[in-house]
Amino acid sequence: MMLKRFIPAFIALGLVGLLAYQLISQARVECRVCVEFKGARQCATAAAPEEAEATEEAHRSACSQMTSGVSEAFACPRVRPAEVDCKRR
Repeated sequence: MMLKRFIPAFIALGLVGLLAYQLISQARVECRVCVEFKGARQCATAAAPEEAEATEEAHRSACSQMTSGVSEAFACPRVRPAEVDCKRR
């Protein structure tokens, strides 16, 4: 009798788990990108289905950690990465 009360929670938990698994399994490439900007160096890692997407996201992440202000936020992504290392999962 008490089990009936928990069935919706188990179903919801199962759906959340399935969604998380699908999102994780789609990320097939993981890239680590290091950017040098205004004398600072920052590295970040990102995963995505394609190498170009993972590289771009890691580059944006590295820039966001070392820029301040709008002009730097626009300038940093235009800087060529100092290091790019991608691996297929």
